[in-house]
Amino acid sequence: MKDRLIGFGCSLTYGEGLPDCWDPKEKIRGATPSNLSWPTLVSNELNKDCINLGSCGASNKEIWHRIVNTDYQKNDIVIILWTYFVRGCILKNDNQIIRFHPRRAKRYPGISTEEIECNRLYYKKFYDDYNHNVENLV
Repeated sequence: MKDRLIGFGCSLTYGEGLPDCWDPKEKIRGATPSNLSWPTLVSNELNKDCINLGSCGASNKEIWHRIVNTDYQKNDIVIILWTYFVRGCILKNDNQIIRFHPRRAKRYPGISTEEIECNRLYYKKFYDDYNHNVENLV
């Protein structure tokens, strides 16, 4: 078995929008990360197996959560692409992740009315730049 390169991040890591990971008619991302994504390109250059753990829309807190809950092998190479500070999430015991992002407070494909209202409430009542920046830095 080859050594592995594990990439963590958001949609930039996943490769959303790349030709092999985007359905232009349905305007949705592919079910699996792109073979043209940066983790794949780097792993190919290093002759490593690629494990792309990018997650579209992920916050830094969610990326951190994936990092600390991943099973590693001795020779794994880990590369992390942190995302935008404005994103947030709540992590629940049942592995459910509730994501917060200003874009999710508006109607667009794939966002439920409940999620829109939850995001509107979060940014109106709870979001604070200072707290959010501290949380990201932690």
